[in-house]
Amino acid sequence: MKTQLYFLKCISIICLSLFISFFNCSSDVEFQTEEMEPLTDVLTLELSFGDEKTIDKDEFLLASPRFVRVDGKNNIYVEDEKHIKVYDPNGRPLDMIGRSGYGPGEFGSPGLVFYYNISPKGYISEYHNGNYINIFNPVRKWVKTFSFKLSAFSEKYKNDNGYTGISLRNFFALEEEHFIYEITGNIDDRKTGDYTIERNVVFAGPDTVLTIVTFKDPGVFRGGGTGSVSYFSWGMLSDESIIYTNSDLENVISETEAEYTLKIFSTQTFETKEITHKYLPERITKEDVDDMTKVWKERWERETRQVVKDVRKESYETVKGIVESFDYHPSIDLLRTDGRYVFVFRRKRNENDEILCDIFDAYKGKYLTSVYFPWRLHFIKNGYAYRTFTPKDGFPVIEKYKIAPAVYGK
Repeated sequence: MKTQLYFLKCISIICLSLFISFFNCSSDVEFQTEEMEPLTDVLTLELSFGDEKTIDKDEFLLASPRFVRVDGKNNIYVEDEKHIKVYDPNGRPLDMIGRSGYGPGEFGSPGLVFYYNISPKGYISEYHNGNYINIFNPVRKWVKTFSFKLSAFSEKYKNDNGYTGISLRNFFALEEEHFIYEITGNIDDRKTGDYTIERNVVFAGPDTVLTIVTFKDPGVFRGGGTGSVSYFSWGMLSDESIIYTNSDLENVISETEAEYTLKIFSTQTFETKEITHKYLPERITKEDVDDMTKVWKERWERETRQVVKDVRKESYETVKGIVESFDYHPSIDLLRTDGRYVFVFRRKRNENDEILCDIFDAYKGKYLTSVYFPWRLHFIKNGYAYRTFTPKDGFPVIEKYKIAPAVYGK
């Protein structure tokens, strides 16, 4: 029974972290207030492809696309049917990478979700099951396959940081032997009942391992009197620098003034720069607290098994207590990057339910403008936004939108 209760509490802590994460990867400093009127109507649809009207090769028809990526030549990579289907900039079939299986260059079992990234140099990295990694070179030829958990790097990193367990959350192959890992490490103390999760972004080369940032898993309240809810987001710039922000870098100064900070880490010089941007904070109301804890309360109240019911009640009371201690809504949702430009998607919406986004030139350390987008852009590359879309009574397609030059300060 004790083991069961302990397991349920650990699951509750993990769910709590995910909940709050949802609510929520020498310095040059730029301060800018939100006095500019945000731009609107900045997306123009230029291309839609993937259905029978646009594709004449059956194997390149889209069935259930999930992720879109784009390389430096504007070729479009789509995860679909356990492959990465590659199309040219005009949506014409070009290549196919990977398949189901457990050999070199294969992406695991048919029902297993896989993820992938493309580095600025064009290296393609696929990873699945929080463990297995495939690397392909810029001409899409397989280079290597390895197990993250069985690697000497993984074992040493776990031991050096005192983690009970470790798993892979994100991965970039900058080149064949230079990597960026996002690692989740947990510290599980059964004697005290403490369960801590940390997220680390790590640069790893043949002779260098350097932790860029370590952040307590979203859901851990850090205090400080501002009531900030935890979040963490990061991305990669065209020079392979890592840009990141988190709730520890958000500071509410007064009822009418707050600021968030973006940090930029160079993988070439290992130096860090900063951009700080001011915004208007928004208080959390009692109605917000009730809304944010509603699901947790319902899960507790409808449970019939007394042991589980007690655990869910404790989880609900923990969530409510934490949320009630917050004074203000968090400012940032996530980051996206496009070359040297950073898109900071906020948690603020207008009357049309469009999402506010702040745009920065990371190389100049300069705020450019703010925009209301109709949705959180899935992927941005060379001035274009891409997304998967399934029309009513239609088949899924990839849509490519031109972003107005004014968004980039042009």
